[in-house]
Amino acid sequence: MAWPRMTLLFTWLTLLLATVFCGETTGQPLNSQTLGGQAGAEGRLMAVQFADMEGHWARVPVMRLAGQGIISGRGDGRFDPEAPVTRIEALNLLGRAAGWEASTTGTGQNRQGASYLPAAAQKFLTTKEKAYTLADWQAPAARQEVAAWVGRALGLAPAGTAFLPALASFQDSGEVDGELAPMVEAVLQESLMAGVQAGIFAPRQAMTRAEMAALLDRLDGRLASLRGASRLEGQVVDRVETWTDGGGRIVTLRVATFGGPVVGLQIELGANGESLVDFLLYKNGALTLGRGLNVGDTVKLFLQGEKVLYAEASPGAFNIGGSAASAINGPTATPAYNQGDIRMVNGYLREINDDKLVVVDGAGNERSVAITGTTTIIRSGHILLPDDLKTGDQVKVQMDGRGRALTVQVGNDTNRLGRVLRGKVDRVNPLDGKIVLRDTGEFFYGTWLPGDSLKTLKLSRDAVASLFGSGGSLGVAAGGFNGEVLTVLEDGTGSDTATAVTKAGASMRLYEGTLEDLYLGSGEMFLEGEDKPLLLTNDTIFIKNGQKVAAADFKAGDYVFMVAAGPGTGQALMVYGTDVLPASWRLYRGEIEEVKKEGFTLYDVEVMGYGSGRPFDWEETEDDKDFNLDWEPVIMGQGGEMSRDDFTAGRFTGDYEGDYAYVLARGNTAHGLLVLPDDAVGPTMTSLGRLKGIDRDDGTVTLTAVRDWSTGYGRWQDRDEDLELDARRALVLKGRKIGAPEELVPGDVLYVVHDGRQALVLMVAD
Repeated sequence: MAWPRMTLLFTWLTLLLATVFCGETTGQPLNSQTLGGQAGAEGRLMAVQFADMEGHWARVPVMRLAGQGIISGRGDGRFDPEAPVTRIEALNLLGRAAGWEASTTGTGQNRQGASYLPAAAQKFLTTKEKAYTLADWQAPAARQEVAAWVGRALGLAPAGTAFLPALASFQDSGEVDGELAPMVEAVLQESLMAGVQAGIFAPRQAMTRAEMAALLDRLDGRLASLRGASRLEGQVVDRVETWTDGGGRIVTLRVATFGGPVVGLQIELGANGESLVDFLLYKNGALTLGRGLNVGDTVKLFLQGEKVLYAEASPGAFNIGGSAASAINGPTATPAYNQGDIRMVNGYLREINDDKLVVVDGAGNERSVAITGTTTIIRSGHILLPDDLKTGDQVKVQMDGRGRALTVQVGNDTNRLGRVLRGKVDRVNPLDGKIVLRDTGEFFYGTWLPGDSLKTLKLSRDAVASLFGSGGSLGVAAGGFNGEVLTVLEDGTGSDTATAVTKAGASMRLYEGTLEDLYLGSGEMFLEGEDKPLLLTNDTIFIKNGQKVAAADFKAGDYVFMVAAGPGTGQALMVYGTDVLPASWRLYRGEIEEVKKEGFTLYDVEVMGYGSGRPFDWEETEDDKDFNLDWEPVIMGQGGEMSRDDFTAGRFTGDYEGDYAYVLARGNTAHGLLVLPDDAVGPTMTSLGRLKGIDRDDGTVTLTAVRDWSTGYGRWQDRDEDLELDARRALVLKGRKIGAPEELVPGDVLYVVHDGRQALVLMVAD
């Protein structure tokens, strides 16, 4: 596998697409130009929230077109995506997207069926089509007909009739009408349409309303300028609200476009906070209104003249850091309005609920922050749901005066604590604030890895205080304690600065297991199977998900690794835990019972470690479980990665039924799917290790410091050798999103489900 070249190609294509996108804008905005929305936005929002599109593969295209007024529902809050689109509907939709005049030709009840179409459509109808009756036009539109109309609308030149290579690649090419075939070929060569499955174009099959919406969305880059529409993309850099005489508000947003000019967006709100003039906005996976835009959001605007019809936003990112809480003193727009008390809270997450977050600030105080429908949560540029968060996450929360979160910025891997080392104090250098340890070892998930015979570390102020007392200094300590210590380094694999240190005395012991009981009052922690408690002190270091936390952040059922002082003391020096998957993710496995157009059904389903206190045991769940496929899922098969359409084509052929599958899902939506023949997977196990290397040519990953999960003992067992696995077909979860094997780097800590030969699922601890 040429992974580096694939990455470079993806980067090049991204830059190319960005350049092409800029070319879609029909006019360059003027600096300080103000764009408005439309009246009745709240009614439009209700009209396009189709109940039957929730989780549907075409939800985004339908929403985008409906937001621009190109497509509409069937009434009763339904879009009816699987219903066939009629000929007259298809041409009218195409005409609306291309900006054709709405007028029709002919009058009276005896006019020809074609006269019900936009006048501009008449010019490219065939003689046969012009003779259609109204009943003919109200019949379902075949895929080949729609393809021909699209080609004529775009002005494509029909292909020569001698040889049609694109059509020839389909097994049913002989079913294409000979009169339509040259234009269908031209459309296929432009990659505007594809087959319904591998090798099948289905030219006479009726096109569904969902398929028509997806096609028009794909064409919109070419058609937008024909109807006088344009697009702008930029970042919101300012938001100002001013009161009106009637008690309403004017919200003015400034957007720095990527083309250079800064434009304004103006939204009008009524006295009760309702939108009077606004636009539809897709943000955080939901359709809302433009008033939900915040400073830092990256936004794409869909314009008709100087009116914003629809917008799509993704929140921007800023660095985690700064003071625990600080006020943002925004400018006063007018004497009648002040931006209000918007505050920032920095800290780590202790509690995560659907409606609130509990944040512990730098002083150890708990702050409860409400989550609303307009709260934006982002990590490394990716939008998260509340259930994607983990205890210990470093966050910066921007909230309003009522304690409601506006934006939550989540720290990424660069905010994690570094390595945990043990060693005996050899000497202290008071001049440069360093300590030398000998016979060191590195803590790694319940085991010790060999370290350096001598290791020099720089001590942070907190480390000095914890080692020698708050009033201590290195000068006083030079001839003091020389026993064994446990040190936690700052973030970064190459850091040699200790941020926390605790004294161990003569030796240390390792414990691990499921936390059975935790008594904060008495400072006792019980592990399953252990008769005696481990004692927590003020010097105990607590680490969860790579962040320094407190004892209260652990709960019964957590699997923990512990370092304790030598025999007889029972004193816990460090408690270490990690959540492999965020609360919103689940790993399932089972056999595929049925492949559907939008998903699949598994039977004999098992889920990894959900609610058992043993996070790597497989538990039986319901006999059958239905999954929807994400809009852009990662699907791996025996031959490598496959497209969504390639997989769902199995509903016609019976392919994949009876195959074994691993599914990474959020709720009932599959974001990652591995499908292999049942006899291609041997007995499986779960292992933990550090990535030692990757062979980019054959896809082999090598793990060192490997530990294997024992279902019988309910704990990890050391493996005495490295583990080599073929990862070419593996699902990868990294950074709380589905990734690819080429994103792995040496040093990553991996949880891997494998059969001894091939990696099936790779989950990176973050």
